[in-house]
Order: sequence, then C-alpha cells, then structure tokens
Amino acid sequence: MIILVVGIPFIYRQLWVAIWGLFAYYRRPQHLRGGPAGCRPVGKLGNRNLSKAKGPQEHGNRQPLRAGIAQQALEGKVEALFVYPIKSCYPVEVNSTRIVETGFEFDRQFCFASWHEPSTTANSTSEHAPKIGSSAYGDRRPHWEFMTQRQNPSLTHLKVEIWRPDPELKDYSEKDEIVQSGGCLIVSFNYAPPFTSIGNIWSTILAKAKARNLTAVPRWTFRLPMDPSIEQINDRGYQHETVRVWRDEVAALDMTNEIPKNVLHILQSFLFEDARRRSPSSYARLRGTPPALRLFRVDNSFKRAVYKCAPTQAQLGYQAHTGYQDSVRRRFS
Repeated sequence: MIILVVGIPFIYRQLWVAIWGLFAYYRRPQHLRGGPAGCRPVGKLGNRNLSKAKGPQEHGNRQPLRAGIAQQALEGKVEALFVYPIKSCYPVEVNSTRIVETGFEFDRQFCFASWHEPSTTANSTSEHAPKIGSSAYGDRRPHWEFMTQRQNPSLTHLKVEIWRPDPELKDYSEKDEIVQSGGCLIVSFNYAPPFTSIGNIWSTILAKAKARNLTAVPRWTFRLPMDPSIEQINDRGYQHETVRVWRDEVAALDMTNEIPKNVLHILQSFLFEDARRRSPSSYARLRGTPPALRLFRVDNSFKRAVYKCAPTQAQLGYQAHTGYQDSVRRRFS
C-alpha cells in the first residue's frame, strides 16, 4: 500500500516532466533545440569553411611566383577561424571572434587533467637532481598534469558547443543560472562502455534501438557553466587547485562535479583507452585502473602571466596573460 501511495504520484510526476520537456523542446526553433533556455549557439552552422574543396586556381599563394602574381601570392587570407574552449578537444568554428586579454574569446579556458604520481623520488642533494623549474623537477612531485592530444588523441572526439545568453530570445531570464554564468559549454562524445554494470548494458541497448542500427553506440553529454560568478563558485563547491601546463603552475577551478558521476567514469575509460593502445607497459603498471581525471577552468582570480613568448611588461605597459594555451621560451626583442 505504501509503495502504491508513493509510487503512483512519482510516476505521474515523471510522466508530466517528460511531456513538458518534449513540448519545450519542439516549441523552440530547430537551431536552438538541445541548448539551455535563453541561449544561442556560437559558431558557424553547417559545413566548415575548410571542408569546402578548392582547387589550386583559387589559391593565389599556391601558384608559381611569377612577376604578375607575386603581390597576390604574398597576401594572406584567413580560410577558417577556430577556437578550442577545452584544450585539445574538438574545436568550434566561428565567423568572427573578439580578442580579449587571454587571446581569442572562449579559447582554451578549460582543460582536462590527470593525476601524476611520480614513480621514483630523486634526492634533491644529489648531483644528478634535476634543476628547479625544469620538467623533470616538476615530475618529482604528485600533481595534476594537463592532458593534450599528444598523449590522448581521443580528446579530439569530444565535441564542444558554445551557448551564450541572448536577451532577444523569448525564454531568456536574467535569473537563470546559465544566463548568470555567461552561458555554457555542452560536451558530448560517442562511446560503447564495457558491460560492467546494468546501466552500461541498458544504455548500449537503448542506443542501438533508437538508431535502429546494431553498430550504434551511446552518446554521452554534460554541461559546464562558461564563467561562473564568485557566488556560483561558492554555492557549487568548486575547489581551487594547481595544474601543470608544461613547466607552468597554473591556478585552476576544479569543475569536475558538473559531470555526472556515471558519465565521468565512462569518460575516464574512454580517454584511458589511449594509454592501453599507445603504452601497453604503462597500462600494465596501472593494473587496468585509470588515473584520476578532473576538468579544470581558468581561475580568473589568479591569472596566468606569460613571460616566455610575449612582450615584456615594460614594452606593453601591462603584464600579458593567457589561459591554457601552449607557450614557448622565445621572447620578443
């Protein structure tokens, strides 16, 4: 009797939530479906500019440098413009973008990182001890290490969408959390998880039935607030951490709790496949257990200063900053 009293209202509520969700989904214009209320996608819709086949006649700089076309050959042309909201993940092509303090707007504001546990501990008093500030010196300490396509090519299969608030939309509301955080990222990837749980088995069966294709695999999705306010950071319990990006120690916000736990475990397995393929010895040493995985955002309260590949503060009149972009040693003269 108790089960009926509790279960029937619960089922009734879930049914109405599903119906209302479908109504809200199909009520929106087609290009806005799947995104948060009051937001519009950023980026170029349809085919990418680089996907358009072009012959050598359309590229002046590919022709021989004869006198008549020398000037045309030296003129540059931007064929396509990309930003990478999450470092090393799938890019977003844009028709135009703003230049902000850290470079292109939205570019490399997030990154994935794995926990690095040193295999050996070097004696700091030894003559063979690495120099302070070198990569080898940093590797001696446990730390969060950024992930890049060089070691994890599967990152390129994580598709990223940028959604920004638009006051002109009918469902726009300043009280909405996504609007207050300046929009969000929607991250998705396709992956057939191992049959280690009933949930994984059910999701695989459901994906095949929905697509009516035995080769179909589940699609996993999660959202990330674009630029959470201080109040949102405190309310959501984001922790301040440090992530190593090459030799730099970068202040970061741990936003991993925005990823549902089951999706995080699947994402961990998905990215860990690279270690098994590329380095069987490392895979064997880890005994099949993937290292801890986290998703970080640039911590705007502790900006990453750039000294190696940027003009000096004396030259610019201010200190140059960046996000999770790579940097090189060479300094401008």
